[in-house]
Amino acid sequence: GESLEDPVFDFLNSFGEGCAALLVEPLPDQMERLKTNYGKCEAALDYETAAVHESDGETTIRRVTREAIEKNKLPVWVEGVSSIHEGRNAITGAGSGVTPEEWAAIEPHVTKETVQTITLKTLFSKHDWDTTDVLIVDAQGSDFDILSQLDFSNAGLRPSLILVDLGSMPGDDLDSIQKFLSGNGYMLCPMASSSDLLAIDTASLMLQAGW
Repeated sequence: GESLEDPVFDFLNSFGEGCAALLVEPLPDQMERLKTNYGKCEAALDYETAAVHESDGETTIRRVTREAIEKNKLPVWVEGVSSIHEGRNAITGAGSGVTPEEWAAIEPHVTKETVQTITLKTLFSKHDWDTTDVLIVDAQGSDFDILSQLDFSNAGLRPSLILVDLGSMPGDDLDSIQKFLSGNGYMLCPMASSSDLLAIDTASLMLQAGW
């Protein structure tokens, strides 16, 4: 397999035995690619083909297919930035530093596809997931919709580390994420080399330090 900018790929493939991960991807073709990529990983992996959303059901996602990318010689990164929200990321006309020329080339090939949705509560219940050490969220503008579903009163499902991509977030949601995490006891550490925000549970940090 190859990392494909997946922040846990190298870790799970190097130290996977004894680890468990739940991987969530809304697009069926991208999920098959994900499963193939993790095919030799020794970690205990569960998969869910759905978008984490405010309700269980269906929604519409905007994406550019691999066929359209190859046929029209679009940038390869376009395949990995599907989004539920319009106007929040590179293939919906906003964010990510896309030039007007790039957007003009991409826009005609953006299509809409119906995908399954699932709440965070349903997701954890469905997969009998009762412990979360690390949560990684990169949902192209839906990140706060996901984080706001966390139940911090459940100690087992309270992540020690949260990594969230802020690159496609509107200003109001960006502010809400920071207030939400810091207000629930997380220390915020912006990553200098990317748009990611690392949030560390201070209670877990003090416990590890023996304080």
